[in-house]
Amino acid sequence: MENLAASLGFPKEGLSTGDLNSILLWTQQLAGADPSDDQPLHSYVYYLKFAAFLPSFGAADPPPPDEIKQRVDRQFCEKLGFERTDVACCEVGCSRGAVA
Repeated sequence: MENLAASLGFPKEGLSTGDLNSILLWTQQLAGADPSDDQPLHSYVYYLKFAAFLPSFGAADPPPPDEIKQRVDRQFCEKLGFERTDVACCEVGCSRGAVA
């Protein structure tokens, strides 16, 4: 896989051999024991681009990091409960109410 990536213009030392082996093993789990030539390359490109294993062939790109952070922050705030307008937040300078 390293030779294939280098022949296509990818950085020769972009990933460690261990990472490349992990990508190939993951690709084999997704595609079966004998993946096509383009499937490992697709997994490699996805890993380089997003620092994550390809979830499935044809998967959409993950959302941008700022969108993920916003979603996680919103989920956290929702878990805090309702804002109590009758009790002020204890954080200095915060004009919001305390949470339940």
